Amino acid sequence: MAGFNWAMVQDFDGPNRGIQFKTRRNTVSGSANFVYNGVTNTLQHTGSSYFNGFAGANAVGNKTVVDADTKIGDNYNVVLYCDDGELKIDSTKSLYIGTDSKVKIKSWDDV
Repeated sequence: MAGFNWAMVQDFDGPNRGIQFKTRRNTVSGSANFVYNGVTNTLQHTGSSYFNGFAGANAVGNKTVVDADTKIGDNYNVVLYCDDGELKIDSTKSLYIGTDSKVKIKSWDDV
C-alpha cells in the first residue's frame, strides 16, 4: 500500500484562499486564478481547463443573469439556455464575447 504524505504549510506565496501547487523542488505557490471560498463552498477557476479523461458533474448549466464580469474567449461556440430565451446583464457588469466566437441564446422551453 502506498504511503500518504502531508504537509503543514505556515508561510507560502499566493493569495488568500489560493489553492497551492508545487512550482519548484521545495516551493509551493498559488494564484488568484485558482481559489477556494469555504464560506460559499465554491471553487473558482479563471482560464482554460484541460481534461484527459472523463469529467462529470451533478448538474451543468448557466445563469440567466450575468451578475459578474464574464468573458467568453476567442474561437468558442457557446449556447446559453435562459428563461424565455432572455439573458439579463446586471447594469454594473459586462459580458465580453471574444473574436470569432459564436453565442446562441435559447429558451429552456426549446430543450
